Amino acid sequence: KTSLRGFRPRRWHVAREAGEGSRLFCLGHSLGGAILTKYLTTTSLPAVVAAATVSAPRAFSATDKCCRDGRLARLQNFLMTVPLKISWVFQGRPGRRTKEVFMSTTVHDIERLVICEPWGHATNEDYYAANDGTHELAKLRVPLLVVQARDDNILDFSGAGAYAVPDG
Repeated sequence: KTSLRGFRPRRWHVAREAGEGSRLFCLGHSLGGAILTKYLTTTSLPAVVAAATVSAPRAFSATDKCCRDGRLARLQNFLMTVPLKISWVFQGRPGRRTKEVFMSTTVHDIERLVICEPWGHATNEDYYAANDGTHELAKLRVPLLVVQARDDNILDFSGAGAYAVPDG
């Protein structure tokens, strides 16, 4: 299963370049921002003093739904598959999935083929539940700046919803 358990950031080069005892500011964009947030809710790194995410999904299921609702969202979803397909081909990924990945029309399909099946998630929903940090936002121990467009048609930000961090 995909999990951040056992993931160790490569801080040695940062310590060498910036000096031992350096304080880190982490920045993640899109899925990288979601991964950063999940990581920071499950791990304590004293060197990290703050973080920011830009256009990062929080509720994967809700984001997946937004990507499939409406003509514009479906077109945008299809267009997002193009770089994923190109990356898959140029990385020389072997196996039976190459044709299926290339023929996919949604990010949901590519996630099922490239992430869910190989990593042992029965469904996309299982994958989303295992890697979605929404319910763990209250565990953040560092300030997190979330930069999000209010009118983003893929990442719904209406109200605060899944982005709100409860007091506590």
